[in-house]
Amino acid sequence: MVSIVASIFLLNGLLPAPRHAPRWFDLEIAGYRLSFDVSHGDVAVIDPKTRYMLIRNIECDGADITLLLTKDRYEVDGMGVGIPAFSKDLTNKDMQAKEKPLPNLQTGKGISIGDDIQEVMSKLGAPSKRFMTGNRHQFANLLYSWLKGKGIEADLYEETYVFKADRLIEILFTKGPDHGYSDMAVFAPKAKDAVKKRKGD
Repeated sequence: MVSIVASIFLLNGLLPAPRHAPRWFDLEIAGYRLSFDVSHGDVAVIDPKTRYMLIRNIECDGADITLLLTKDRYEVDGMGVGIPAFSKDLTNKDMQAKEKPLPNLQTGKGISIGDDIQEVMSKLGAPSKRFMTGNRHQFANLLYSWLKGKGIEADLYEETYVFKADRLIEILFTKGPDHGYSDMAVFAPKAKDAVKKRKGD
């Protein structure tokens, strides 16, 4: 039977991290959660001061969830999010980004945009994988992966921290079913495609 406290968390979409979750496991970026329920749906906002964008994309009735904090307009546009004064065809997008202040640019674990790689690793520990992306290999990526559960009911949680010149510029959290592979980018489909198309600036 679910306790009263757990019921309150469930109703508010604030269920705490699973009991045996790894040290780095997190569910929050910039005040938004990697969740899907009546109060946690698709979101696309642009912070008017920093121009950072927060995207929460829900697919497959909540089986795939993407939570992304970035300034990369090409990546966001490639995810099917219309960006005013940038996207060529706003009418052909799944959702439109709207200006709204973000409360912060950090995760629930206190990882902030602008942190260096060592700061992040000191808080989260060693990543599952470390790799470079970009057409000049200018982006360093720390990937943390955790498979929760077994078999067809298993969920794959991943967190990717992207750095340029040793400073954190992008944070991506995803949750999705395990497909029997865990490599550099087992992201939700749209985010995965968008990362492949990342511009080299």
